[in-house]
Amino acid sequence: MKEHYTLIFQERPIRLKSITGSLPRWCKKNLVSAQTTLQYDFKDGSTLLRQKLLLSPFYIELIQIRSSSSFHFQNEIDKKRIFLYFMLDGTTSFTTKESIKITKARKDYFYISTNHTGTYGVNSYRGYNLALVISIEESWVIENIKEYSLINRSINELLENTAQFSVMPHCKMDEDVYNWLRQLLIIKSGKRKILKKMLDGFISRGLEYYEDLLTLKKLPDIHAVKEYLDKNYCNQDLSVEKIVELFPFSERTLYNHFMDMFQTTAVQYYTMLRMDMAKNMIEIQGIPISEVWAQVGYRDQNTFRQAYNNYNLRSADDLRTDEG
Repeated sequence: MKEHYTLIFQERPIRLKSITGSLPRWCKKNLVSAQTTLQYDFKDGSTLLRQKLLLSPFYIELIQIRSSSSFHFQNEIDKKRIFLYFMLDGTTSFTTKESIKITKARKDYFYISTNHTGTYGVNSYRGYNLALVISIEESWVIENIKEYSLINRSINELLENTAQFSVMPHCKMDEDVYNWLRQLLIIKSGKRKILKKMLDGFISRGLEYYEDLLTLKKLPDIHAVKEYLDKNYCNQDLSVEKIVELFPFSERTLYNHFMDMFQTTAVQYYTMLRMDMAKNMIEIQGIPISEVWAQVGYRDQNTFRQAYNNYNLRSADDLRTDEG
């Protein structure tokens, strides 16, 4: 089975070694069923540890990073993938290849995302970072989410979305989720069929926990706002005032709930969608700015140029200075 993504480092590691069955003392967690464990050491003293389990339809990886400064690398995805991402310690932010911010994963939170084929930026904050990444084949997800109404609706919308990436709400992990994670990390079987069956049950249970937490967070209203923005971000009449006219939120409540769910504001979110589309049109398709600005929701070219330049500069600054 082919790995679902490839890590690309800014500088080649000075040492790469297999340490399966012999973890360093600084590691806080162990994926017992891991088939391979690799340790990458870098010139600046940073260390990255990858414990990997490949068992179709799942690719599970426990990633641990220890660094005295922020640690940057890229993640190249081979085709559209669905991810369950658990941030167990530290903070990590994700961007497009062009440095447009996607989301920020915080300690004790987890979420579902979809990513299309492409290269993405990853920035782990200085110190210790620990994440469990579960990549799942699309066919398994579609077959196994039917009983979870919120996830089913959201995942199907994500899969139909042509955007480069989509992120579902971040949910805080409670004790039930942590108990589930502890059990997932220690399961082991020498027989692949038995292990796969165990993983089927565990991943389904993880989706059930996510569904329960989404229900408690009263997802439908705020998720409806995101759906509206996904479909209408190119509308020149789009504004916070327009959003609160259509949905049962005050401006303050909209700000707080959208930030809590998606780690960004509604305005930042639809601006990101506009800039992502504009970048593709200008830099990939070669369309002149004079033909772009109106198509991505702006009323005049000067306002668009200012927003476009500022956004690109801000994204680059975030990548350089985002150390938590």
